[in-house]
Amino acid sequence: MDIGGTQNLCESIWVKLMYLPPPWGDCKSTPIESEFFSTYSITACRIDCETRYLIENCNCRMVHMPGNATVCTPEQYKECADPALDFLVEKDSEYCVCETPCNMTRYGKELSMVKIPSKASAKYLAKKFNKTEQYIGENILVLDIFFEALNYETIEQKKAYEVAGLLGDIGGQMGLFIGASILTILEIFDYLYEVFKDKVFGYVKRKKRPKRSQSDNLSTCDTLRSHSDSVGFTPNMLPRHPTLGNFEEFAC
Repeated sequence: MDIGGTQNLCESIWVKLMYLPPPWGDCKSTPIESEFFSTYSITACRIDCETRYLIENCNCRMVHMPGNATVCTPEQYKECADPALDFLVEKDSEYCVCETPCNMTRYGKELSMVKIPSKASAKYLAKKFNKTEQYIGENILVLDIFFEALNYETIEQKKAYEVAGLLGDIGGQMGLFIGASILTILEIFDYLYEVFKDKVFGYVKRKKRPKRSQSDNLSTCDTLRSHSDSVGFTPNMLPRHPTLGNFEEFAC
């Protein structure tokens, strides 16, 4: 692709990723144990592993690999290095286990391109650099790299259920059930107390109440005779009938 005479815009986004270590996640939180790299990354882990594998099996390294070992010759690359790397990828994948780092920063990018220069700019640049306008239009290149915004995005894993939350839920449930049980027991005791109180008070009231004899409720004929003088019916009460006499005539 010919990019001469263009202005290339590279828009970058800063994204910070934070993962949880075991037992919640599978990221690597320990520093890298390597003589070639000081900061852990998946790329650094892979290159370090492949370098050690080639040195152990072929006594040489590839050109892009770090270290002081001799670079593999074309014959060594064809006969040993290339087959060894293929075997490492296909059948010996457990030799190089590169986990995701717990803290990682990525830079997302978005590319765009515009055609430059304009006729006025090409004429000015041709005069400035003593070149033709065609040469300026085919060979000039502008590269702009900038952040999309002066902030960054953070993606962080969180523990779905922590020990403090578990203990809090257990304590809440226990408090609920124990409280309900205690209230139920107290209600039962209160009910028994009310029943017992009613029974005892009722018994005491019945025991203190005086008994009325039958003789107090009945009136004898002698008693009635003693009051018969004051009991009678006057003619005014029954005008059409004569006086009936004393009340004792009816009772005795």
